[in-house]
Amino acid sequence: MSDLGPVTCIVCGKSDARAAFLSWDRQHEGPGSFVVRRCLNCGTYFVSPQPPKGALGQYYPADYAPYDLTDRGGVWARWNHAYAMAKLVRAATRYARLPGEALDVGCATGSFLAALRDRGWHVRGVEVNAEVAARTQARTGIDVFAGDLAEACYPGDAFDLVTFWDVLEHLPDPRRTLEEAARVGKAGAALVLTVPNPGSLEARLFGPCWAGWDVPRHLWTFPRRALERLLSETGWRVRASGCLRGRQWMLALSLRLWLEERVRAASLRRAALVAANSVPAKVTLLPYFLVVERLGLGSIMAIYAQREES
Repeated sequence: MSDLGPVTCIVCGKSDARAAFLSWDRQHEGPGSFVVRRCLNCGTYFVSPQPPKGALGQYYPADYAPYDLTDRGGVWARWNHAYAMAKLVRAATRYARLPGEALDVGCATGSFLAALRDRGWHVRGVEVNAEVAARTQARTGIDVFAGDLAEACYPGDAFDLVTFWDVLEHLPDPRRTLEEAARVGKAGAALVLTVPNPGSLEARLFGPCWAGWDVPRHLWTFPRRALERLLSETGWRVRASGCLRGRQWMLALSLRLWLEERVRAASLRRAALVAANSVPAKVTLLPYFLVVERLGLGSIMAIYAQREES
């Protein structure tokens, strides 16, 4: 695998990144292959070269999971979804003023904002996919800006809570976006975000097949300390970190990608995935998830921060 030469890290500004592995769009089979590089100074991983901003849309097909409203599981799926949204609301409001003004960046279908609104919050969203933004606004009645956060031009000191649910890693310039989030947040406003955890046990087990890489949609993958540094340099004080979500589905997706690369027989792959997604498997794996999350080794980490006082 060839090294593409020095590339500046968005966290530390160093240009000593080296190629870690070669990958491609394993999930949706988009065009091209990409080198994932690791900064030797702060450990941040990033896709190189990144697809041009105008070309990123081709890697988000119509069946991209966060944009999909299809009900495939009936009553159980709806209950599980409602439970997951309630969990996010509890996490998001842990350090926030109650109730208040909330902004969800990368709001997708608006499910989280709708759940937050049901609890008395005034909510707005930002979604870069214009079609999804329009659909979400029409379906929920929530004010959704189509574009990136800087383009929305919200007034300063407008929000008590800003959230990024599995979004920061998708952004071409996360530093600029976090600075803008600090500008529109009130003094002491809460910030809650989730991102893939490259220090997770599953990242080590599955290697390039780990679902958290999601090349090339995930342009950046931050170790905890690097992300905390980025937050502190963009106006945020980290309050806590931990693991919040992404248990079974991340493990199952990583297993699927690993099997597709290593096992030729489709019947064996299907049997393994059925077993991994079964209720007995989920029950059996619960102690594993509890342990790795307690140790900070879960596949998705959550960061809670507050905007620095002026």
